[in-house]
Amino acid sequence: MKIYLARHGETLFNKLKLSQGWCDSPLTEYGITQGKNLGKILKDVKFAGAYTSTSERAIDTLQFVMDENLNPIDIHETKLLKEVNFGILEAMPDPMRMSLLRTDQNNFSFMFELKQGYKEYNGESYEEICSRVKQILDLVTSNYNDDDQVILMSHGGYLRTLMALTIDSKNGETINVVPNAGCIVLDYCNGEYTLSKIIENNVSRETL
Repeated sequence: MKIYLARHGETLFNKLKLSQGWCDSPLTEYGITQGKNLGKILKDVKFAGAYTSTSERAIDTLQFVMDENLNPIDIHETKLLKEVNFGILEAMPDPMRMSLLRTDQNNFSFMFELKQGYKEYNGESYEEICSRVKQILDLVTSNYNDDDQVILMSHGGYLRTLMALTIDSKNGETINVVPNAGCIVLDYCNGEYTLSKIIENNVSRETL
């Protein structure tokens, strides 16, 4: 089975460098272009399943992908794919949030921050994030066949956590954060996940 892990296109909050977990902001014009371009890149992939976070930025991006696909299918929305809940840190400038979470200033990986969790800020703990990740992986791997291809549209922190639970032990933190409208592909076989490929989506802003 191949699992396509995709992130939503650029949003207003991404552009303003504001923390965006369970809160939402619309795709920018560039984010829309990114989503459409990802759809063109994946247009020949025949998906057996398509799942998205219930956040509008993710729903819209996956719809752009399906609009370009030669074999479009229905999209299933699930809260299991929502971004990490940052609690009262939502909409806070990214540097301010990072300074609160990164107590070890020599370690700047997003994974380090995620493992601190956001429970003390009325958000999610790392264990709660991992629980949601495991549930979506169980749903996909138990409902699709070995030769199926499934796409999951989610968010930066969520996908970083998913990679930590599946491929980091084999590859290290090869990918710190999946870029906006970026996509990585995992192979799943006999209970094991491996990194299949990284799909580049380098659409230029000059095309706008």
